[in-house]
Amino acid sequence: MEATDESENTPPLGERRSHRRARVLWQGGYSSSDRDVDCVVLEISAGGAKVHVSDPFSCSDTGTLRFPRFGDFRTEVIWRKTNVMGLRFLEPPKSVAKAILAACPHLSLAP
Repeated sequence: MEATDESENTPPLGERRSHRRARVLWQGGYSSSDRDVDCVVLEISAGGAKVHVSDPFSCSDTGTLRFPRFGDFRTEVIWRKTNVMGLRFLEPPKSVAKAILAACPHLSLAP
């Protein structure tokens, strides 16, 4: 039996995402049951965000991403690497997109 490279059968990362991402540099905050830290949002979509936290820490699996301009979004941590975390929003994607687009209509967050 011939070995196959599994990556050949896997679609490129961009094609596996449900929601279009936008690169941003937004100041915010992240709160979990453990603590609150400042963060910078590096990428955002209607489904989640990639954030850089000011202080790496072992946080709980759920928390809140806070934006002064948009409000608060409940999140689930999907992955972490030192100071960077991937978050999935627990609110419906349409609600997240509506809140963000109300303040930043130039972004394209549609799937």
